[in-house]
Amino acid sequence: MNDINNVLSVLDTINKENTVSLYVPSLKREVKFKSITTGQQKLILKAAVDNPIFQTRFVIAAFNIITENCTEKEILNQLTTIDSLSILLQYRINNYGAEYSLDQDGVEYKINLATFKEEVQKINVPGSTIFNLDSFIIKVGAPTLLEQYQLEKEMREKRTEDTTINDSLGEAFMGEVSKFIKEISVVIDNKTQDINYKNLSFSKKYQVLEKLPASVVKGIITYLENVAEVQRQVTRFDGVDNNGNVKALDITIDASMFSIS
Repeated sequence: MNDINNVLSVLDTINKENTVSLYVPSLKREVKFKSITTGQQKLILKAAVDNPIFQTRFVIAAFNIITENCTEKEILNQLTTIDSLSILLQYRINNYGAEYSLDQDGVEYKINLATFKEEVQKINVPGSTIFNLDSFIIKVGAPTLLEQYQLEKEMREKRTEDTTINDSLGEAFMGEVSKFIKEISVVIDNKTQDINYKNLSFSKKYQVLEKLPASVVKGIITYLENVAEVQRQVTRFDGVDNNGNVKALDITIDASMFSIS
């Protein structure tokens, strides 16, 4: 028993020393992360059977791996979902190679993921912003890795398989909007009241969202679209088919990208 404990202790020491430098867009610098272990590889592959809309299992697996492997624990609450995608893509390139194939409309495209190592430094994660709409003061910002994880754990992890596609799409929309809102204040009789939105559970956040005027939600969506455009800088690559034709493609960063085969 002591022998196996000694072996495990040695392996833990090796894992701590075996790190890779990954660029984090929101910080504009590289951060050292421990390399992905075989156990973590297994965790990712188990997420391959997932809800096609939410990718809940993969989101949770990715959160656990990033938070466990990051050597600078103090930055974890700052990491955005754009950072998360960037980190995962760099992990994929470093651990499994840059060659990637994508089938679209029956045509196979070859993609060189290595181009991302240069492009990642050009990504500018949008900062938070405050805008006034009707009687509301809304602060919005890019969702954090932690906020995304909390949403999946609270609202989706234990959902049943019989949820309809329409229900899933509606919930996905509400979830996306709720992740972008940092604070909401209401102006009543020239007095500003903070509703403490950031500390509400996601079920309560949904209730608040359903009460907001459509004009307010539209303003939030405008910011959401700006962040989504930046996210496409992470997921958009040129693909080349067998005839040498080049096409801009949007890849999905999910468990299938981490298959050893």
